[in-house]
Amino acid sequence: MNCERRKSRRVDLDIDFVVFSLEGDPDAVYLGRVENVSAEGMQVSLEDDVGAERLVAGVRVVCERFPDALEVFGEDVPAGIVWSRDGRVGIRFLEPLGLSDEDVAEIVSAGGLPDWLDWPSEP
Repeated sequence: MNCERRKSRRVDLDIDFVVFSLEGDPDAVYLGRVENVSAEGMQVSLEDDVGAERLVAGVRVVCERFPDALEVFGEDVPAGIVWSRDGRVGIRFLEPLGLSDEDVAEIVSAGGLPDWLDWPSEP
């Protein structure tokens, strides 16, 4: 029986690529298309399956660069692989992003950071 363990609502999307690498091996870089996202993680369709056999449940990764629409998530976000199947991986952020389901939905639908969030601006 498949038990749903996700706490945050997923927002479906098909946007530009996320770049992530294996923790401790920054040369093992992966590129994938974000299929859905929540404050706790995301589902990624791998662009290339080279080295995908290393992406198994329990492996730690670092999300280095998010698509523009998700740049609010930051850089070098530590995460872990929760599942891997058919060229897709489930990635869970080690620390939830501190955003509500509504925040994530608004960020995705606006194509980036919504104006009403009070985020520090760059100098």
